[in-house]
Amino acid sequence: MWLFNAVPKNEKLYWVIFPLLIFGIIILIFSMTKTLPDKPILSANIDSLCTGPMPNDPSSSFAILVVSVRNAGSPTILEGWSVNLKTSKGDVFKGQLQYIQDKFIATNRRGETIVYHKEDALYNKNVNTPIPFGGMVRGVLFVLFKGVEFSILQHPVTIIEVNYIDVHGVTHKASIPILDISEQPKYYPGLSEPMLSPK
Repeated sequence: MWLFNAVPKNEKLYWVIFPLLIFGIIILIFSMTKTLPDKPILSANIDSLCTGPMPNDPSSSFAILVVSVRNAGSPTILEGWSVNLKTSKGDVFKGQLQYIQDKFIATNRRGETIVYHKEDALYNKNVNTPIPFGGMVRGVLFVLFKGVEFSILQHPVTIIEVNYIDVHGVTHKASIPILDISEQPKYYPGLSEPMLSPK
């Protein structure tokens, strides 16, 4: 106490502020020199799903997925999209990715109609503009399962799997039981407009 009391008041303030200033400078330098991960760190989620039998081919089925991908690593494009079904028996059905027309309407298994748009096609979303660090892309995939009856898609343990490839050629995937995915039409940020039933 006697030593501290012997220091002039302005010097006391100096010894309080100076260490804080040095600490702040160290933190600033560290944050400026810290490098981002050298590879993408990707996580995908199947936000919603619309499924049903093909109107002109009851022996085949379709699935329309809204998929979002978040990136916590280095910037990357995404390509090589594919969608598969996996049954409880171990069967794997590979879907055929379809071109999304300017605007089309589908009816889900709940009997609700949903509007989809060409500009929301996920396979075109970031071909020329990589997903940045901390960024996200969301879009639509339209898949035909030729020769796969709709009852397979309705089975409670059937799994749907989405695969995609980053800029380094690494394959990533997201999979979930079909019946765990919402089919209720709603608005998803990043899509052109709410996917609601048209009036």
